[in-house]
Amino acid sequence: MFEFLTGRSLFALMMLGHDQEEQDETDDDHLLQLNDILRPLLESMIKLWPRFSKWYTPDRKRLQPYGDEEPYIFDTIEVLFAKNKSPEIDEDEAAIVVPLMRRILEYDPAQRPTAEELLKHPWFSSNESTT
Repeated sequence: MFEFLTGRSLFALMMLGHDQEEQDETDDDHLLQLNDILRPLLESMIKLWPRFSKWYTPDRKRLQPYGDEEPYIFDTIEVLFAKNKSPEIDEDEAAIVVPLMRRILEYDPAQRPTAEELLKHPWFSSNESTT
């Protein structure tokens, strides 16, 4: 949905090699982006992330494992959407669609809306008449 409305991917991931180290780096980058773009990772997710301590202090302060510069923090979904949305999407529509995308991207599957619930969302029903 984000990509359709902005023309860009929400998560920028690239795996250059096929070895385990490259897979680990790509996985870490994805988790870092999830944490920054959507919201902090759940404790249950952190417990399953074997390299968490490479990227964060125990109190969740971001580390920079590759040098002395400040760690890169990704923009939130709100900022990314505002920067990249189609000019046809006004601020009122953006204020509806971004929280909708957040609900769809909820970490806990039990908290995500069902397809039936999504079809009842005002954004989908209001856009049905325009297609």
